[in-house]
Amino acid sequence: MNWHLIVTGPERGNIWWITGEGMQHTVPKRDFLTWYHDWLEGVENWWE
Repeated sequence: MNWHLIVTGPERGNIWWITGEGMQHTVPKRDFLTWYHDWLEGVENWWE
């Protein structure tokens, strides 16, 4: 499983979580800077 920054299309700038089972964006959706800040702060629940 990995985090991916979407760089084109309507989801451009948002972070998605992609695994072998599927993919999903964080809830609420986070752009890269918001996601990075939350990651640095140690957020553990990405799907509130």
